[in-house]
Amino acid sequence: MYFKLKTKPFINKIKKQNINEEMIIDALENTYKNTAFSTFPYLLYGMNSKNSIKNFKSGNCVGLSIYLKNYLKKKYNVNSFLIPASIPKKYSFPGYLDLAHVALAIPMDKKQIFIADVAFYFLNPIKSILNSKKKRIIFSKNIYSKEYSSNLRNYTSIEKIVCETKIRKIKKVFNKYQTIEKGTYYIECYTDDDSEDKWCYYLTEVINPDKAISTFFINLRNKPFICSNKMDRNGICEMNIYLKCKDDNLFKLKYDDIEEEDKLENLNKSEILKLLKPFLKEIKNCKIKRKFIIED
Repeated sequence: MYFKLKTKPFINKIKKQNINEEMIIDALENTYKNTAFSTFPYLLYGMNSKNSIKNFKSGNCVGLSIYLKNYLKKKYNVNSFLIPASIPKKYSFPGYLDLAHVALAIPMDKKQIFIADVAFYFLNPIKSILNSKKKRIIFSKNIYSKEYSSNLRNYTSIEKIVCETKIRKIKKVFNKYQTIEKGTYYIECYTDDDSEDKWCYYLTEVINPDKAISTFFINLRNKPFICSNKMDRNGICEMNIYLKCKDDNLFKLKYDDIEEEDKLENLNKSEILKLLKPFLKEIKNCKIKRKFIIED
């Protein structure tokens, strides 16, 4: 279930690119509007993240990062790199390795690199300036909290994230599967209300994200779920529908401030059926893959 994380440096290969924060915010908003965080394609079809995004426009952190990467390349002709990351303790789960997450690094040049995290619902990217000790602030959205306000400052569900760029002075061995080499830059983050719960983005390309990270994530979180998004009237992403498959074809459902549990045949809301349509046959037949390896 666990495989060695393979990485390679990319900073020295960077060529200057025409990219800015506004372009990345556009790309993030497009991703939120057109994709869903889901494990259905992996567990029902055994797909990797690339095919999950291609066929269903849904996936885990790897799949969503691939969508964002492709959008930036197609619209702005900008190259970017999938990078490994740790996660806050509040999101941890028994069996997770230290590096349990993937985000996207988007270079402007060899000294300035943006980091966008779709699965953490960043509203704007981190701008990392290498060798600068200046702390920077960005914002992310807790999409599970719905609220409406005419003033963005009144959103209690928008989290302020403090970010600082650092460099590994020695090799970091997290476990027997995951190592970050000496000299690797990384961005250390925490929310302003909990400076002890830190996580990091490592500026090195992960070349086997599905095998090294998705495989253990999917095998540990093996009851499929899907969370779709929509944009509120201020253009801020929020949850649309969250649906999780429980035992014996029982579903846990959240939408429009409603939370309920019911059988599949009783879920007749049109948006829910539209969301589940690609998976209905396999769900009804309970064809859920429980143990597998996702090949990159």
